[in-house]
Amino acid sequence: MKALTRRMAVIGVAVAGVALAAAGFAAAANTPSKQTSATATGQASAQSQPGRTGGNGETPLTGDTAQKVKDAAQAAVPGGTVERVSNDTDGVSGAVYEAHATKADGTRVELQFDKDYKVLATNADNGPAHKAG
Repeated sequence: MKALTRRMAVIGVAVAGVALAAAGFAAAANTPSKQTSATATGQASAQSQPGRTGGNGETPLTGDTAQKVKDAAQAAVPGGTVERVSNDTDGVSGAVYEAHATKADGTRVELQFDKDYKVLATNADNGPAHKAG
C-alpha cells in the first residue's frame, strides 16, 4: 500500500510539473519580447512627436510648410502616396525639404525640393517604409 501511495504521489507531482511548464510556455508565447515592444514603442514615439529628428538629423515638417511640401510631392507622384516630409540635411543639390512617397506602381522615391517647393531631384528610396503620420 505504501508503494502505491508513493507512486501516486510521484505521478501527481509529475503531472503538476507538466501543467505548470505548459502554462509558462503559453504565457511566454502571448507576451511580446522586450525588443519587439521597445521597437514598436520607439516607432510610435517618433511618429507622434513632431520635431523629433530622425537618425540622419532630419526633422519632420509641420504646419503650412509640411502641407506645401506634401502638395508639391503629391503633384510630382500623381496617384501615389506621400508618406512623410522633412527638412533635408544632406545638402544634395541645394535641397531644403524632402518627401518620401510611394508611386502608384509601388516604387518608393525620395523627392528633394528647394525653398520654393520646386522638385530638384527624385531618387529611389531604399530605406525603411514609414506610415503617413
